[in-house]
Amino acid sequence: TQKTKPTSLVLSLELTSRVDVDGSTALDKGIKHLRDAGVPVKLVVPPQLKTGVLGRAGWLAGLEKEGQVFQHRRDAWKGFENSFDCERENSFDCERHPSANRAPLPDRQVV
Repeated sequence: TQKTKPTSLVLSLELTSRVDVDGSTALDKGIKHLRDAGVPVKLVVPPQLKTGVLGRAGWLAGLEKEGQVFQHRRDAWKGFENSFDCERENSFDCERHPSANRAPLPDRQVV
């Protein structure tokens, strides 16, 4: 059987409380492997994770310089071909997680 590769990847760390050195190294290696295979990768990193190990990671700084790091999945999905539209589709990805430090969407109530 033929393996198919993803057309794109948004990796969200929004629900991650911390990343240690080993985790940062694994993220770097995995993202590099995907990108070398031609898979565009965008990373969602909330501000509180940038104060630890990730804030000192050169690989993350490189992705930020390329414009591939975002605070929310919704922003990361923009620009991907065939991405979904939050205005038309009901998806977990359309919700704003509290870690993104943004106000709730006007038509929804945060409980």
